[in-house]
Amino acid sequence: GYVSVDIRIPSSTTLWDKIISGNININELWELIDTSVMVPYGDRYAYGKIHGFISKKVSETLTLEGKQLNLIDYYTRKGIHLDPDEYPIVEVEIISPEPRGSSILYYPPSQVRIFLPTEKPEPHTRYDKIDGVLENLIKHFNVLGISFRKAVIPYKHKKYVNMIKSIVLKYYDRETYASPLFSMQKLNTKPLHGSINIPKLLVLLPKSILAKENSKETINIINKFIQLVYKDYNLGIINKVIVHYYEVHDNPNEQKVEFSNKLKKLLEENIPTEALIMPVINRRYLFKLAKQLCSDRFFHARVIEEETFDDMMELVTELGITNEKKIKYYLNIVKKGKIEDDQLEQLISIISNIVFLNVR
Repeated sequence: GYVSVDIRIPSSTTLWDKIISGNININELWELIDTSVMVPYGDRYAYGKIHGFISKKVSETLTLEGKQLNLIDYYTRKGIHLDPDEYPIVEVEIISPEPRGSSILYYPPSQVRIFLPTEKPEPHTRYDKIDGVLENLIKHFNVLGISFRKAVIPYKHKKYVNMIKSIVLKYYDRETYASPLFSMQKLNTKPLHGSINIPKLLVLLPKSILAKENSKETINIINKFIQLVYKDYNLGIINKVIVHYYEVHDNPNEQKVEFSNKLKKLLEENIPTEALIMPVINRRYLFKLAKQLCSDRFFHARVIEEETFDDMMELVTELGITNEKKIKYYLNIVKKGKIEDDQLEQLISIISNIVFLNVR
């Protein structure tokens, strides 16, 4: 089994506090969809994530599956006073503990706490926390007559380094301590499964990208860049890249429907063995939807955010890459290990990440 220790800290102020203080713009709440939160759950607290928002005040009655729910009345019975103007109602998907009924529950924003951003602790601190959790687990299992051996990894920095150095990566034609990127760029190694030729890469973009100057030409350069990097790293050949677009909506529900319909159409018109899908999402809450739709139909998907695609377009423009000859010129610089331009290094890094994560 695996044990994960959550070191995040819930905010001391609620979502409602942040809304009325102006720290969160009411018109940008959709950006919080899929954000981790802590909410009251029975006589304790639960972890969950924001699933959506309902454009109603907490004083307004909800009708859910034929039943009515008024949050003011519900919390008054629990001895909690709510501001009747609290808005909007928050849909929260309960993750832990495992929900007793429906996993989607409805909360006033004053009962929702977002987690503060935290830095990861040093390895020894993380180890101590995990060790404490394991000790408690062992006690509970012992009561049930179940015993198990606890295996731990030394946490001293030097031993971590030694462990990492001892990892050998196996490729199609050799074993090496070198990283995959270095091995394929400099040693001309191939993946263990050999090269894979991909008939087509299907890119699904938000139409908002077309508002940029010379957008279609820049998109074509990025796609050609992906094809050449894939070939250059001995991963195989991407025969062609086909670009599709979806409309952009401010309303989250309308955006989900539009994106879902366009992606489903792509999946229905292709087969998994002949296409890779690269949806570019303009909203964070579309990530899970894209992954689920593709997985349900056995497609491999590389989902990236619009911001990342924007960065690539900007870098291509600033580097003056307008044709395949210029792409090959820059790739030759990369192969020689003579990258001195920060913009080129950043562009190659983004495209390499896309390419490697597309390998099945």
